[in-house]
Amino acid sequence: MSQRLFANAIAMIICILLLVIPLGSAKEFHIVGAPVCWRRSPEIQSWATTKKFHVGDALVFIYDAPTIVLEVGYKAFLDCDAHAYLRKYVDQQTVLELKRTGPHYFISTYDDCLAGLKLAIHVDPELKIDYGDRNHQTRSRSMD
Repeated sequence: MSQRLFANAIAMIICILLLVIPLGSAKEFHIVGAPVCWRRSPEIQSWATTKKFHVGDALVFIYDAPTIVLEVGYKAFLDCDAHAYLRKYVDQQTVLELKRTGPHYFISTYDDCLAGLKLAIHVDPELKIDYGDRNHQTRSRSMD
């Protein structure tokens, strides 16, 4: 029963995001760790290996208190150092637009991080849709 409620809550959040965030603002929304979301799980990092992230995409972290999202540097990521964060999020429905290429690192609390609640991703340049040939639409990397 609670899994069904959780699934309904995720569906509702996605609908709200689509209404609140301006169309075209994010290229693709990635619900971190779906379907379990941002919770203690060894599956978080394996979830990321199945995704491609680009500038303009958004990460959606859905979690319950006392879980948090900390954006950290590489060393803090390796050490699960929750005191050396760059940014801290506690709103339980965090949406982060990916604005720069390169590695991005996220952890939760020290104990959660040690239990596997950590995420490392690599963000590639923005994808642009080339509409030059209307019969054959392709996505190409922006070289700007």
